[in-house]
Amino acid sequence: MTNPKSISQTIATILRAIGSEKALQKAASLALSATSMNTLHLRDLELTPAAVTTIVNALKQAGEENNLPIQAISFSYNSQIGDEAAIALASHLPPSIREIGLVNCGISDTGGRAILEWMNRSPQLRMICMEENHFSAKLRQKLQAFSHINPQILVVY
Repeated sequence: MTNPKSISQTIATILRAIGSEKALQKAASLALSATSMNTLHLRDLELTPAAVTTIVNALKQAGEENNLPIQAISFSYNSQIGDEAAIALASHLPPSIREIGLVNCGISDTGGRAILEWMNRSPQLRMICMEENHFSAKLRQKLQAFSHINPQILVVY
């Protein structure tokens, strides 16, 4: 069974491989983290699509085992994430997510549509921030429509 401490260790290992000063600092922080994890802030760490995919796969496994009640996650300001990782996020984020940050992640309409589909099937979602991405006017209209239909969810795009 996956536990929060092993998820922290997995993410710390991924961040150490990135090797930037910020990623190493965050890895050290995660390695020392307590055994419960309900928020995960991975902002501005130079995450690649492969790193994000590995992280969300670990989160998905823990979520399926009902062993990780993560409620808030931020990948904001990792401009390399792009559509590939956005699609992975949309496929693997645990249903417990209430807040997510995807600001300035290099996501275009392809990844944005996948995130929008995830939003539609996420009963716990209350806030998503994904401004400063590369969304077309058409996708922005769809996000606005989602906001009108779901006023309980703050959508910042």
